[in-house]
Amino acid sequence: MAPLTAGAASTTEPEGGGECPKPQSANENEAWPGQAQWQRLEAAGYRLGEFSIQVEDVYTGTSLAWYQRLANTLHLDTEPEVIDELLTVSPGEVVTAERIYEAERALREQSFLIDARIVPVACDTGRVTSAVRVRDAWTLQAGAGVGSAGGDATSSAGITDKNFLGTGKSVSLDWSEGTERSSVEVGYADPALFGSAWTLELDHADHSDGEREAVALAYPFRRADQDWGFRSSYETDRSELDFEEFGETAYSADAQHSQAHVEVVRRIADGQHGGWRGGLGWRREQAEYGELEEEAPDLRPEPALADRDLSGPYLVFERFSHRHKSFRNLQAIGKTEDYDLGFDARLMGGRYPRGDRWFYQLEARHGWALGERDLLVTRLDLAGRYHDDRGKEATYREVSADHYHRITPRNTWVTHGEYSWHDDPDPEDELYLGGYDGLLAYPNRFRSGDRRWLVHLENRYVSDVVLFDTVQLGYTVFFEAGNVRGFDGRWGRSLRDVGAGLRLGSLRSSFGAVSYVAVATPLVDGGQSDDYTVVLGSTVSF
Repeated sequence: MAPLTAGAASTTEPEGGGECPKPQSANENEAWPGQAQWQRLEAAGYRLGEFSIQVEDVYTGTSLAWYQRLANTLHLDTEPEVIDELLTVSPGEVVTAERIYEAERALREQSFLIDARIVPVACDTGRVTSAVRVRDAWTLQAGAGVGSAGGDATSSAGITDKNFLGTGKSVSLDWSEGTERSSVEVGYADPALFGSAWTLELDHADHSDGEREAVALAYPFRRADQDWGFRSSYETDRSELDFEEFGETAYSADAQHSQAHVEVVRRIADGQHGGWRGGLGWRREQAEYGELEEEAPDLRPEPALADRDLSGPYLVFERFSHRHKSFRNLQAIGKTEDYDLGFDARLMGGRYPRGDRWFYQLEARHGWALGERDLLVTRLDLAGRYHDDRGKEATYREVSADHYHRITPRNTWVTHGEYSWHDDPDPEDELYLGGYDGLLAYPNRFRSGDRRWLVHLENRYVSDVVLFDTVQLGYTVFFEAGNVRGFDGRWGRSLRDVGAGLRLGSLRSSFGAVSYVAVATPLVDGGQSDDYTVVLGSTVSF
């Protein structure tokens, strides 16, 4: 990645000091840009000195077009104090290359920044003066949008600013309409509540079939050596729950879901490439269902609706890794992507005393860099409840893997595979296949059941073409295959499709990294009505 340069909103870079020690030899195999030099400073025993915070505008250069100048004028640069509040390193600390990279990743996680680098500028008397160089994203979105997958279209309009007045806070007012519901939603998010490390998220939505309220307050783990963290959330959602098959609603029922949790976690052990955390929590899950309405009952079996109101304490253990590596042009286009190459896991288990149930959840993830051209990311998710008398109920298992093979820096083969199996799932957790759930050429929620497998094979090419210095053009060709086992215990006919089109990478905006403009064609006649489907929007998430 080319070094970021100071923009109009930059603070003055510190003066004085000598040249910093350079790496003994150029290291082309760095896990992240600048790693070798920071490791050299770490080995020399330097401490961190003063930081200058430099905020680069959305568009940079000496001869900008009128629309670029207008965008920079309308865009309010992020205040340097906001970056300082989010910075996880501070003057006086002993230089640790791993901690510098951790701080860069924490900044890049912010939606209002396109990129972030911490660069040594000068060294004197055992201290290294550094520049924190960040590039602002275009965060104001006002207008309308459309998306399409599986033959169903969505439209939206509203205004959202993920960096309101340059404060790093997000405010939004949005309207959307799809085949199943229309919604009006307002939201607020603060990554540094009152200038602290606490975060706050608020959300309210009025749906055509109900409403949603959500609040989340957290003290997240932003540093590997952070002693403790806190998470809490509350969400209630009242809406119509549809049970579909072949893209049509077979049954529907009004449903109200509420869930809440509070959790305190503490770091308990450290290792060479990670550590362990443990803690206590309390959670509640509640569901109430209205009368089941029949709309096309011949399409599928009738779902079982059983109210539940469960709450109780739990224990949690976490394994965290800090072995990361930076890539480009894998999932995104033209942006730095940070992948964890270690093992991360979260095991949670507890009891609902009033419901006579035990519950558990296991989330595990591992990343491997297979040479210089291959990345493999695997995931395992298990969850369920056990009743004291009736045994297991509502158990969920899913395994998935993403493999990226870089033919060239611009050309990548992507293979995604997943297998999910649910036993006695809660009504809202049925498995679907089609459209946004995989197999883009088929209607949304085309097949339903309790077992599902999906394979997605794609070739992605990123061209040199950049439109208006804003959107980078890429191409895609993909093949998909998948199947679902129905609730009668029988597997249907496996479905397959192919597609080709454009991948558009947003280089300046915080709204969606990549959008698809493609056409997908089913290879197997599963009873769908269309011979092809136009795919629009951010429809692929890996």
